[in-house]
Amino acid sequence: MDNELDIAKRYGLFWALSLVTKDDGTPIADGTYIYQPERFSETFWVLFEKLQQLNDYCFLQLVTVEQHHSKLVDQRESYMADSGPGAEALYWLDDQIPRWEDNLTVVTQATSIVLLCSFVEWGLKRVVKDLYGAIARKPSGSRVSDIQFLLEHLEASGLSYVVDAQVLHTVHSFRGIRNAFAHGEWAAIEEQLSNVSLRDCFENVSQLFACLEAASWDGPWRSDVLSSSKPPAP
Repeated sequence: MDNELDIAKRYGLFWALSLVTKDDGTPIADGTYIYQPERFSETFWVLFEKLQQLNDYCFLQLVTVEQHHSKLVDQRESYMADSGPGAEALYWLDDQIPRWEDNLTVVTQATSIVLLCSFVEWGLKRVVKDLYGAIARKPSGSRVSDIQFLLEHLEASGLSYVVDAQVLHTVHSFRGIRNAFAHGEWAAIEEQLSNVSLRDCFENVSQLFACLEAASWDGPWRSDVLSSSKPPAP
C-alpha cells in the first residue's frame, strides 16, 4: 500500500472511486476524479466502467514499474554495502536502473495517454452511434483529428453540450503525444509530458463525457424521460 500511496502522490492517479484519508479526513490518495453516473443509461454506464478499468490498469502499470525500479536500486545499494558481487553485476545494474527510470517517467506515462486517446475516440463513436444511429465518417484527407471531428458532428447533430476550454485543450493534446509515440520521437514526448499530468488527463476525459451525458439527458433522451413519466391515460 505504501508504494501505491507514493505513486498516487507523485502522479495523482489512484484506484478509481477509491479514497484513502488521514484520521482527520484529509485525503491522502483520491480516485474520485472519475465520474460515476447517477442515472442509468447503458451508453454512459459502460463508458465510465471502461474508463475506470483503464484508469486502474494505468495506475497498476506505474506501481509495477516503480516496484521493479526500486528493487534494482535496493539491490545495487546492497551490493555496494556487501562488496561481494563483482564489477559485472554493478555494471548491469548501472545499465538497468536508468532504463527503468525512463520506463517510469516517459514510457509508462506515454502509453497511458496513447491508450486514453484511443478510449476517447471509442467513447465518442459509441455516443454518436447510440444517440444518432450511425457513426459519421471523417472526409478523406481531413486534417482534423478524429476527436475534434466527432465532437463537431455531435454538435451539428443537435447535441447542445458545454465543455470547459481547458478540458478540451487537454484532450486534444493527446493526439500530439500519440503521434510522437508512433514515430518514436522521444524528445518530443518528454517535452509534451512535462506539460500534462496523468491525473489531469483522466479527470478531463471524465469531465468531457460527464458533460456529454448531461447534454444527452437534456436533449435526445429528454422526450423519452418525459413520456415515460406521464401518467397512463384513463
